[in-house]
Amino acid sequence: MNAYVESVVSLDLDIVAAVERIGAICKAAREKGLRVEEFERSVNITSESSDLRIQLQIDLRYQTFISMAEDREVPGYKMKVAPP
Repeated sequence: MNAYVESVVSLDLDIVAAVERIGAICKAAREKGLRVEEFERSVNITSESSDLRIQLQIDLRYQTFISMAEDREVPGYKMKVAPP
């Protein structure tokens, strides 16, 4: 059996950032004209000119992901990515 489906592309980008850097990240995003919404365990960053939705995870249980992250190619960009 063969099946064809359209590719699924998510416009959500989840990032674990070092908790001590969240203030600086939010400030830089606001200075670039981005909308920043701060919540207890996350920060959402959006732009009126893009459908991309960035969510910074600041829940402490995700902080260990940072030390486990490995360099990987993510559609043309070299990024630190937590292993599966």
